[in-house]
Amino acid sequence: MASFSYFSLFPCFLLFAHFLTLTNAATFEVRNQCPYTVWAAAVPGGGRRLDRGQSWTITVGAGTKQARIWGRTNCNFDGAGRGRCQTGDCNGLLQCQAFGQPPNTLAEYALNQFNNMDFFDISLVDGFNVPMDFSPVSGKCRGIRCAADINGQCPNQLRAPGGCNNPCTVFKTDQYCCNSGSCVATDFSRFFKQRCADAYSYPKDDQTSTFTCPVESNLKELYNFQSQIKELLKEKRANRQEMDHLMKQLAEDKVIRKNMEQDRIKSAVQEELEDERKSRKH
Repeated sequence: MASFSYFSLFPCFLLFAHFLTLTNAATFEVRNQCPYTVWAAAVPGGGRRLDRGQSWTITVGAGTKQARIWGRTNCNFDGAGRGRCQTGDCNGLLQCQAFGQPPNTLAEYALNQFNNMDFFDISLVDGFNVPMDFSPVSGKCRGIRCAADINGQCPNQLRAPGGCNNPCTVFKTDQYCCNSGSCVATDFSRFFKQRCADAYSYPKDDQTSTFTCPVESNLKELYNFQSQIKELLKEKRANRQEMDHLMKQLAEDKVIRKNMEQDRIKSAVQEELEDERKSRKH
């Protein structure tokens, strides 16, 4: 069995997923914290250039499946959005309409599937190009990451410009590609798995690499937010009603004071007229 050294990086291509998908869309925030530009790509979703610190929000419909988000590196595009990327290229387009070319680190997801679960994973089946973190926003669901320096430690047979290939891309045999559906782990897949335990290292690596997030837990959070909003609106209405009551009282007080002032003036005038009549009699 081959042995390899270990070194970790900060996962700089960050995905934050708002899984609220029973009847609503799901939102993904893609953030680049890498010290270099990454051209984010998504199917569905398109693509966006992200300089360091920039983010991109993608909204997809409930029931979306076989979807991917990934990063592309060393790209050049013209004003029409046509060009080429060293890793993760999708037919030379800035706005991806098809999956990217290896090597590229993949975030995969399927929404509101079996048992109302959202499924998500990080896959190295198409190789590796950028460290990645994929985290549902819900506190009920665990985030996953692949932060190893796989490009720097990549076995010589798998090295590629800007990334590290999966052995299927290089050797194209059933042993690595699992075309027959009966493959097992290899030294190369173990190289990836030992560095990124959360990630798919070969096509049949399901048991330790597929993660789920219950739609119900996300809906519960949504309902909690809705309840909080309702309480705030209720409080606002109560405050408004109190303000209206105070304004009404103020208006009534003004009318009362005005009537009292008019009565005082009327009484004073009547007194003066009475005094004038008395003086005339004398």
